[in-house]
Amino acid sequence: MRGPFRSIVLAASAALAAPALAAAAWTPSVELGVTDDVGSTISVAINPSGAALAGWTQNELGAGGGPGAVQFAFRPVAGAFGTAVNPDPLAPPFPGPTDPPTPGRISTRNALTGVALDGRATAVWLRSNDGALETASTTTGVFSAPQQLASALTSATRLDQNVAGDVAIVDHDGFLVYKRAQAPSWGSASFGGGTVREASVSVDSGGRALIAWIDTSGRVKVRRIDLSTGAFLTPTRLVAADAALGIGDPALQGGLVIGIGVGTDARGRGVVAWRRRIAGREVVRAAFVRANGTLRPPGVRSVSPVTTRAGQFDVAMAANGNATIAWTRRVSQLAGLARGPVFVSRRSPVALAWGVPAPIAPGAAGVAFGPPSVAMAKTVTYVAWYSDPVGGSDSIRVGRRVNVGPWVRTVLDASVDDRGVVPPQVAARGSFAIVGWRTGVGLCCAAYRASVWDPTG
Repeated sequence: MRGPFRSIVLAASAALAAPALAAAAWTPSVELGVTDDVGSTISVAINPSGAALAGWTQNELGAGGGPGAVQFAFRPVAGAFGTAVNPDPLAPPFPGPTDPPTPGRISTRNALTGVALDGRATAVWLRSNDGALETASTTTGVFSAPQQLASALTSATRLDQNVAGDVAIVDHDGFLVYKRAQAPSWGSASFGGGTVREASVSVDSGGRALIAWIDTSGRVKVRRIDLSTGAFLTPTRLVAADAALGIGDPALQGGLVIGIGVGTDARGRGVVAWRRRIAGREVVRAAFVRANGTLRPPGVRSVSPVTTRAGQFDVAMAANGNATIAWTRRVSQLAGLARGPVFVSRRSPVALAWGVPAPIAPGAAGVAFGPPSVAMAKTVTYVAWYSDPVGGSDSIRVGRRVNVGPWVRTVLDASVDDRGVVPPQVAARGSFAIVGWRTGVGLCCAAYRASVWDPTG
């Protein structure tokens, strides 16, 4: 057979023989570890190739509980999560579930995670006994020897790592620890002049960190630092002096603003979000920040309606400057966590206003307990929440949206025991994303679980 007809037949045969491409989907959730029902929230991170790291504090299973120890589970590219490990040799392995607590155990907590483009995962934790901040890394699931980054800290509140692997960590006392991916050592700096009450940080693609914090007077402030040199690029700038809330509101833990979030884009621009009280109601507020730390017009704006009560929120910013904020509209409250429908608002870098808030899901499916979690990568936005409808089954859900298209909602865990649940966390890089959460198991315990959005199916 010769000529074009033979070429057509061969092409058709090749097409028939080619395997079908797997559809992108959320992987079935996997159990990462089990703790008692007073374990911590979970931290998750993923890189553009799908390497991921999850971390949490696992309390001792045994009579009367005991000190906790951080645990980290690593997922290699195109692989599965391995067995969770404790990378701190001074925090001995747990005894069996029926054994008594071990006296003199080193206690570790505040597990934080990051994964760089080259697949190197960074684990950070705090030792409760002496306040030492420690880190270890892995590309295989076997961690390096721990390195101490700081001492005598009371918290390690936020970690952010860009795709290149530049990392920054802030605590509630105004202390920053940072490292460029190729730098031989870590650096540190102080910010806030001893008046920091809560802080957050975001690292842009150029290795510059935007730090946002609430001071002890309730004012929102920002400052940028070059992680290559350790030099602050801008002075401390006041974003808003209106963050103080009504004193005495038990739902707001004494009346001070709760929560601050920050994100950055590829050009060093940022978004800062927080919550304050206006006319007797809690409102999510936000501002876009230029690379020099000054506010972009129109300055500070309310994102949630002042006629409703906003609960906890989360904020994220994509490399192109689009930003998303999601929050729980508070109808009721339990143990400091708001319960009500989840709303989402989006703003582009050229818009002068945030979009009209819209529910993440219709009806009972969109009712959440605790704050939602938001992540953005490329043109995709992810929002994860713990669905808690009245009279219905509790579940872990995630919404995924490309640009401003419709939300595609997925139930990741359809049978959640609310005794051990904490709100889920989502992270995204490139075409991959990960959601981690905790749910009750049996009569005593809670399990940490995760699911990955895998574009390769």
